[in-house]
Amino acid sequence: MTNLAVIGAGGTMGSYLVRELSPHCENIFGYDKDRVKMEEALQGIQSFRPADSLRDAVKDAEKVIFCVPTESVEETMTQTLPYCKKGAIISGETSRKAPEARAFDKYIGSSPESQLEMVTLHTLCNPSITPNVRNEILGVIRHHASDATYDSALAFYSVLSDSVEQFSSIEEHDITTGFTQINASRCLLSIGSGFARAGCFPWLNQHYQCPFDAAKFSLAMRIASGKGHVYKGIQFGSPQGKEIVRKSIDVEHQLFNSIISENKDKYQKRCRLAREYVFGNENRNPIMSEEDLVKIFGPVGISRENSDLSLMQWLVSYAELKRKPGPDLKAATPLYRGLLCLVDHMCMTDRFEAALDAPFRYADLRADDLVFDREITGWSDALLYENETSFDARHKLMCQNIDEKLGNGAFKEWIDKSKPFVASCRNHLDAVRKYYF
Repeated sequence: MTNLAVIGAGGTMGSYLVRELSPHCENIFGYDKDRVKMEEALQGIQSFRPADSLRDAVKDAEKVIFCVPTESVEETMTQTLPYCKKGAIISGETSRKAPEARAFDKYIGSSPESQLEMVTLHTLCNPSITPNVRNEILGVIRHHASDATYDSALAFYSVLSDSVEQFSSIEEHDITTGFTQINASRCLLSIGSGFARAGCFPWLNQHYQCPFDAAKFSLAMRIASGKGHVYKGIQFGSPQGKEIVRKSIDVEHQLFNSIISENKDKYQKRCRLAREYVFGNENRNPIMSEEDLVKIFGPVGISRENSDLSLMQWLVSYAELKRKPGPDLKAATPLYRGLLCLVDHMCMTDRFEAALDAPFRYADLRADDLVFDREITGWSDALLYENETSFDARHKLMCQNIDEKLGNGAFKEWIDKSKPFVASCRNHLDAVRKYYF
């Protein structure tokens, strides 16, 4: 049994950790700027002790977890670390670990007598919409800890997940999540806002009526349901993420230019090379079969071929950044798994050749591709220049468009449909992980 402090205990991640770790703690001291919200969220937990200040929360705690937004974690840690108990283990729950490491290193460099050590965490899902968080990955990242301390922290936090992945460094973690979170969320936000702006819904538009497109739409609605600050916190401030996005947006523009200039051979050759690099030239069935998709989404309808540009540009940029799925499964979120399974399905079925041909056969598809090009450009620019006003405005407009065209009931219905899909993706990928990746 241990004394634990959770900073930001009233938020989604903080309240989740208090509830899950309370059986393993003698006391959990919680602090949140919104004390009323915190106490409402955690009422009834016997080991929970609300604190009036950061100092009161951490002074007697052997372990401290910071569950605050990424953009404020460095400042919050700087304010808090001087009050921590000597020898405490410091952790965080942000998606990027570099800000946590900067605050810790700066303090420990000036106050080595504190004997603080750091083993940080990353729960790779949103507990508020994930039915069974224990099934999802918990990343444990070693930064500044002895073998004994690391082993102790690993054992303590492993109760949170049946799928614990260990990262040897902050850099390894942040590069991997650059692909699985920053680039994947940028792509899916662009799909979501593209659907919303164009009004291309599976039951209304002949291009998007099959189970495959219903799966894509469900992921788009799932990411659109997330609070804007969550994805802004994931995307902003990461030098690794920015390099990935710079390359990826250049690839998307080049592919779109090949379409509108009708340079069919160049476009198709580039996409085929990318498929071979990412998935190999092995003739195999897709990870998610058509029957799997029908089972989840039903026989939604029959679609005319479309370019699948949103998935094709992700495939090509992934290949040209010399990335393969294997290493990234270590930091796979539900959204990343869903995106990967859709791309795999596209590449390993007749859909791939149809998608390569479609934008050159049906000129009217270019209107939808233009919408996607504009949307992914807007999200990418906001990310690259860390333009919070632009990011917030895009997120707000996306949600407004969805609310107007779907209504809250249908919006929730599609989010609910995403849950069995991402769960099925996880099961399928776990089954073939060693063989394919």
